[in-house]
Amino acid sequence: MLLASSSRGVMPLALGLLLACVSPAPTARPDPGGVTAGDADAADEDPSPEATAERETDTARASPRLRAMPDDRDGDGVVDAHDACPELPESVDDEEDEDGCPERGDVVRVGFTLQLVGPPIRFETDSAEIQVRSFPLLDALADAIQRDPGIRLLEVGSHNAWDHEERWSYARSLSRDRGAAVVEGLVQRGVARERLRSAGYGGRCLLETRPSPRAYRRNQRIELTILVTAEGPTGAERGCAAAQDLVAPLP
Repeated sequence: MLLASSSRGVMPLALGLLLACVSPAPTARPDPGGVTAGDADAADEDPSPEATAERETDTARASPRLRAMPDDRDGDGVVDAHDACPELPESVDDEEDEDGCPERGDVVRVGFTLQLVGPPIRFETDSAEIQVRSFPLLDALADAIQRDPGIRLLEVGSHNAWDHEERWSYARSLSRDRGAAVVEGLVQRGVARERLRSAGYGGRCLLETRPSPRAYRRNQRIELTILVTAEGPTGAERGCAAAQDLVAPLP
């Protein structure tokens, strides 16, 4: 150890070194960004995937802000990672409420559309006559419209499963008749006629163009579009880009 040459400087220097060796290190102040009580609680939480999913779902249901986040597109409180139907909101009815899917036969509102869950409205072959097995769907649809007074005008748009130029006139006529038949069925079930309008788009708006049984089922459909609400026209697209010449102006 190197000491100062002056006798008067030896003792202060030695004493200072001695105190530095035996003095305790200063106590660190708590870091505001360190572990908090909430972090300590989180450390005790069950880390299993099932428990994590349950916590995420409970948080989403408790917070309206989280319900609109991208990880819960349909806003039903079931995050997309655990939602079997991320585009359709769960119908809370004590029947499989944790799968994120509405039950078959339900009618759900998605944006400016009404979606029938389950089989589509079916018609007799080459006819506008609605099959008896679709009557429960009309019942559910009429009930949904009547329970939502904000729907001021709903379009029932009918689409055919094929688009053959030589049969275009017939396809358009059939689709118009089928849309009108659904409107009539809803009126018979208590929906005010002034809240409904029908449209026939023939085969202009095919969802699949390659012929197959699956394409037939997807293309032949009824689309329910909300045109006017209590706030005014919705601006929702009707038909498709290829069928804009068939779109009737709003009243």
